[in-house]
Amino acid sequence: GLVPKYNGFHMLVDIVVFTCIDSGKCPALHKFILPAVAHNYDTTVTNLTQCVRKLISSRKPSNLYPYDKPTLKQMVKFISELVRDDLYKLMHSSDEPSVYQVFA
Repeated sequence: GLVPKYNGFHMLVDIVVFTCIDSGKCPALHKFILPAVAHNYDTTVTNLTQCVRKLISSRKPSNLYPYDKPTLKQMVKFISELVRDDLYKLMHSSDEPSVYQVFA
């Protein structure tokens, strides 16, 4: 339900990638991850969080999210868990994954 036309979409993708690499540790979000992503986009942490919050508030209604108005930390944690679950299923499936499954 997130619209990719906003800059916050790409920033959120990077935040989720860093969070997944960091084993889903959201306490490191404000201390390490947000400053690193802000540096990549040549912006401030404040501007980055505003862009991502705008994205979150403009999302299409969906029953997928457990929160009505999620915070940045809740959204990152939720998406990171979905990504990790999908990667775990892919890595532990009995069939050899196709190239399409890996990059889908």
